[in-house]
Amino acid sequence: MCNHSSLPHSSAHLPFPHLFPDLDWLTTLSYQSDDLEPYLTEITKGVSRLIQSDWTIITVTSGDTGKVIASSLNMDLQDSGFALHSTLVDEVVKSKQAIIIPDRQQAPASTNLPYDYHAYLGVPLRISNGEVIGTICSFLRQSRNFHESEVNVAALFADRAAMAIENYQLYQDQLRLNKYFISGGLTVFT
Repeated sequence: MCNHSSLPHSSAHLPFPHLFPDLDWLTTLSYQSDDLEPYLTEITKGVSRLIQSDWTIITVTSGDTGKVIASSLNMDLQDSGFALHSTLVDEVVKSKQAIIIPDRQQAPASTNLPYDYHAYLGVPLRISNGEVIGTICSFLRQSRNFHESEVNVAALFADRAAMAIENYQLYQDQLRLNKYFISGGLTVFT
C-alpha cells in the first residue's frame, strides 16, 4: 500500500498527455445546475476511462458513516450507506492522502477490497477549508501498478468533485435560509 501526500493537481504535470484523450473533455466539465448527481457520475465515468479502472465511485462521509453518491456503474444510490470503520474510504479520509493498492495479495490482511477486485486507488475529496469530506475510489479486477500521472488525474477530479459538492451544500444552505426568512415575513433577494 502506498500513500501520496503532495501530488500536483494539474494536468500540466502529466508525463504522457497523449495517453489521456478524454482529459480535455473532462476538464471542461462544469457543475452549473442544482442536480449534482449527473455531474459527479460523469466524473466517475471519466476517471474510470482515464485510468482504465473497472469501477469508480465518489463517496462522502459524516461521522462514522459513508455514502456512495456517484458511480461509474449503474447502481441504486438510495441505499448506498455504509459503516466507515476499517474501510479503505476511512483510511483515505483519516490519512488525507491517496492510497494505492496495486495487488490485494501484497496488501495488509485487513484490506477490504470488494470481492472481485484486486487493485485500488483512493483519493481524498478536500474542500476549501482543507477538510476531507469523502473520496474518489477506483477498483480494478486485475492487479497493476498505478502511474503517478493516473494518481494526479484522480486527484485533479477529486478536487473538482469536492468543489461541486461544497458549492451544492452552500447553495442548499442558502435556499433553507431564504425559506426561513420568507416564512418569517422577510423578503430576501437572490
